[in-house]
Amino acid sequence: MYGHRDYIIWLFWVGSSELAAFLVCLWALWRGGRSEQMYAGIMGSGWILSAVAQSGHHGPNIAFVLLDIATLIGFLLLSLYDRRLWIAFAAACQINEVVTVFVGKAIHLNGYAYVTMLGVWAGWAQIVCLFIGMIQYERRLKRFRPAPSSAGILPPGSAPPHS
Repeated sequence: MYGHRDYIIWLFWVGSSELAAFLVCLWALWRGGRSEQMYAGIMGSGWILSAVAQSGHHGPNIAFVLLDIATLIGFLLLSLYDRRLWIAFAAACQINEVVTVFVGKAIHLNGYAYVTMLGVWAGWAQIVCLFIGMIQYERRLKRFRPAPSSAGILPPGSAPPHS
């Protein structure tokens, strides 16, 4: 079996991804656009419900698999709604995650390798996708934000026009 050091590494891997997912989803729900908020809602719900579906089970059970497929469908529909590249890549990551579940079960994949693959595709890859989506959204907001003078507010140190 695995030693104490392997468990510590795995615990850090899982704990840090859960913290990162929480923070990035919170950021997207707070400051994101409609697509970022929808993605964060799907991803966050999937993570919470996966924890519930996994409690007391080792490996994927039917509820876990159905939840992963529902999450995949949500990401695919969002990708059709908004054609941003980060959403398409996130949907591809979820496809890899669902395939990992089936392949892992079919070939009796080692538990450590199985959890690591799930951590990559359903964890860090999707967190990075949403993070990139949020960076792009914030840049779009900054680029298209009206200048202060166009909103009737004069910049500091400028005098009103004479009529």
